[in-house]
Amino acid sequence: AHRRELRDRLGMAPSPVLAAVQAELLDEGTTVRHGIRLSPNRLLGRASDLTAVRALIEASRVTSIIGAGGLGKTRLAQELAVTASQRAVHVVELAGVATGDGVLREVAGVVGTRDTSGRLSPTSARVVADVRASMAEQLSQVPTLLVLDNCEHVVDGVADLVDELVATSPQLRVLTTSRTPLDIDAEAVYLLPQLDDRTAADLFDVRARATRPDVDLPPEAVSRICAQLDGLPLAIELAAAKVRVMSVAEIERRLDNRLSLLRGTSRSAPARHQTLLAVIDWSWNLLSESERAALRRLAAFQDGFTLPAAAAVVGDAAEDLVTSLVTQSLLAVSETAFGARYRMLETVREFARMMLVDAGEDGDADDRARGWAADHALQWGTALLDSAQFEAMDRIRSEEANLTHALHAAAVRGEGDRVAALFSALATMWSIESNHFRVVRLGPEVDALLYHLRPAPRFADAHRSALTILGINAFIFNVRLAARSLSRLRRLPPQTTGFAGLLGELLLLLIVRGDAPTPEAILAAAAPYDRMGEIVGNAFAAQTAENAGDLAAAVRYSQAALEAAESCDTDPWTLAGAHQRVAEMALQVGEPERAAEHALRALPTLLRLGSIPDAAQLRGLRVLAALQQGDLETAEQRLREMVEDLDPSAESGLPATVNERMIRAEVDLARGRVEAGLEAYRDAAARSDALRAPEGIDADWLGFEPWILHTVAAAVAAHALHDRPAQVRGTASDLAARTAAVLDRSAGLFLDYPVTGAALYALGLWLVATPGDAVTGSRLMACGVAAGHARAYPSLALEPAGSRARDAVGAAYDEWVSSYAAHDRDALRAEALALLESGYGPLRPPAGAAGPRASRR
Repeated sequence: AHRRELRDRLGMAPSPVLAAVQAELLDEGTTVRHGIRLSPNRLLGRASDLTAVRALIEASRVTSIIGAGGLGKTRLAQELAVTASQRAVHVVELAGVATGDGVLREVAGVVGTRDTSGRLSPTSARVVADVRASMAEQLSQVPTLLVLDNCEHVVDGVADLVDELVATSPQLRVLTTSRTPLDIDAEAVYLLPQLDDRTAADLFDVRARATRPDVDLPPEAVSRICAQLDGLPLAIELAAAKVRVMSVAEIERRLDNRLSLLRGTSRSAPARHQTLLAVIDWSWNLLSESERAALRRLAAFQDGFTLPAAAAVVGDAAEDLVTSLVTQSLLAVSETAFGARYRMLETVREFARMMLVDAGEDGDADDRARGWAADHALQWGTALLDSAQFEAMDRIRSEEANLTHALHAAAVRGEGDRVAALFSALATMWSIESNHFRVVRLGPEVDALLYHLRPAPRFADAHRSALTILGINAFIFNVRLAARSLSRLRRLPPQTTGFAGLLGELLLLLIVRGDAPTPEAILAAAAPYDRMGEIVGNAFAAQTAENAGDLAAAVRYSQAALEAAESCDTDPWTLAGAHQRVAEMALQVGEPERAAEHALRALPTLLRLGSIPDAAQLRGLRVLAALQQGDLETAEQRLREMVEDLDPSAESGLPATVNERMIRAEVDLARGRVEAGLEAYRDAAARSDALRAPEGIDADWLGFEPWILHTVAAAVAAHALHDRPAQVRGTASDLAARTAAVLDRSAGLFLDYPVTGAALYALGLWLVATPGDAVTGSRLMACGVAAGHARAYPSLALEPAGSRARDAVGAAYDEWVSSYAAHDRDALRAEALALLESGYGPLRPPAGAAGPRASRR
């Protein structure tokens, strides 16, 4: 189906060569699996169930595994997710979700964390519609399996969401686990049976001997126990774990009594539900009162926890109590880089949470858990931008689920100080990871809490940091949102030390000025902040110079930032960023060896910090550097490393794929594999449209994102250079319309000159390659050069494209390049707009049509 669709779009007849190329391209896609928990034990007795459910998934849009709690639905679903054939697999655990809104937020957080997981309370109809549309778009990119686990307590919300998603996402398959069906038209139901007698006994034997290898397991007694437990895997495992402290005969006797006591206590409850409750309640009643109190209070955590976290909600005896609960198999323990981490089985957590509420202790336990989360954020958030950065990132990331849950809960309760601490730490981590969408998604709700807050002294630095991060990330997308954070920052006492104070000062400069500040003004504003001011000030100055098309100045300021970073004990991310900036500028000005060297020095740090998008760009940069040097063998080797070593996450899988397709295209073109290279570029351009900022974000350039324009520009230029302009006629037309809209609506605002220049350069080259107006095309190319267009990709380089223009119009091309270089920015923008009108006039949007308010880096 993919090959037929591609063939139809290309207008080509089927051929064995094209089919082979298409198959190769489709096979190269990386499978992204998110949320999977690999089991340390073999799945017993479920081979036929796996086969049956796989067949249903192939035949039906929605498949529901139905059965009692503890029957093994989650374990079966995880096994199916691990072996699924779909290109993307997302597993969403809904056990901790309480409402339909929570379902939407949880699923959105797993499926598209870049752009949806940050929303605190998506309750308005418009917000819900925006989030659902964004989710449907994300799930439509590649064949996807969405696994929704533990749906029974929010079945209405799940059914409503799934019904809409399968109607709008044609490549999506959904697998749910629940105690009740969704009852929607697309659903096929699989009733999961209990384990057969032999498998149940085998499971008991395996788990019991893992607990106590020398235990005596009388077969008949084991069979009776498994029969009483109705073949429920969770119940069998809990019972088998008790051989640590009692014999099989004692287990049988106690279990029998407990089941007899609980059967029939609720005539409306399913029998198997009663059976599972009996097993858990039996385990519960084996605990001392202090152990019960600890277990129910530990249910306040949404994820695993450490001993310090446990102590925050349980008290000083936490270590002894947690150890006792581990011994009784009510807590699982795993080793991490920071010591032991504990986790409840979800069904046990549900039971413990119920007991916590019944005891009337949920308010206090939840408050203590939020207090611990805020303390953890304060402790490690301050280290995220110093020499302990690696450990701080690991500490925050390991508790991300707990901290994010605490942030949501604190926001709902209006706990501004805790929100400031949690947001400051999480948003700093997400910014380091280049996960800016997630930060901005949280912005309005967090800003509303912090705007009038007078923070307690202990939270003052976190408050300033939170406002600064809000403003910096908002400025990337919308000046008005950034100005709101700035207005609150200006009411705080001045701070002339620290990273937050420095960024706040630069944010003030950027917003107050009606146009782009000069590099000199930026350096003056940063000067009071000593060496950090020198680093960041020069980095901002380099960005400003490049954006204005002054590449020589950008190179100079980038080098100054790196030298300042190397001369002091700055954090690894800042130092890596300085190397990255030097590498990018070196490639722009034709110094590939230097570019590759600095990219290599930055790459390990960015990978260690989890900044996958930046790491992907640096890997691609090293390939491009080899191409600039004419070293095709090295370029292909670096491309293989890029594909093999980079593990795209759910947040960055698509951007990494688009970047890889562009780099692969350039390697193929350099190797003379023209058709394969151009095909890869068309694929990159098609995929890039899915990289739009989510519509829930109020971006000045929504729909005209610079990274999209650059990808499309490179694709258009490549086809023009290789005499295939007709293959991208529609793409060029769309790029012309977008570029004209950007130029037309950016007066007085920041314009991304390198990206806009690349679009002008590509469009001009396309006109030169197409029988028609070569003069207009050459002049557009000259405008792009004057704008300092992004030229790292060979297809956008000064040569051989410049020679094509000279062949068409002679020495006039170089005269136009020189002439436009002397234009000021307003004159250059007006000239480019007029040339677009001349060359692509009929494609220009009508006056007054919607367009971007600005386009900036």
